[in-house]
Amino acid sequence: MKMAVRTLSTGTRINSRQFVKWMEALRSNKYGQIGGKLQDHSGSCCLGVACAVLIPKAKLGLTNNGKIAGGMPKDQYYAPPWLQELSDDFLTRTTTNGLNRAANQIGITFLNDSLNMSFQEIADVLEAVYIYGVLE
Repeated sequence: MKMAVRTLSTGTRINSRQFVKWMEALRSNKYGQIGGKLQDHSGSCCLGVACAVLIPKAKLGLTNNGKIAGGMPKDQYYAPPWLQELSDDFLTRTTTNGLNRAANQIGITFLNDSLNMSFQEIADVLEAVYIYGVLE
């Protein structure tokens, strides 16, 4: 069954095929899970998995053991703009109206780093928002 990903905010550059590939990678048990950075010798955060599967290897600063150098894509200290845009879009969709954004910042990194959700749980939440539209 082919599922369509809900429209992301203007400027977000992740398509349905890429989204599904990322969700499959999160569920693959191929990646160890860490928090606080995209990737290191122990594993990746959920956004690091997106970088690993969606950024062409030629554009990653890889170390000789194949990990993303410094945990970041080449020439990037933070997540690439398209991934930050997705995080911002997710935050916007999940922020309850009427609440102070600072008091209700449940972003993608918050799911991984603060709530310590598994990759499976994060994939379930992202699919609920972008495929099934539970917040619409």
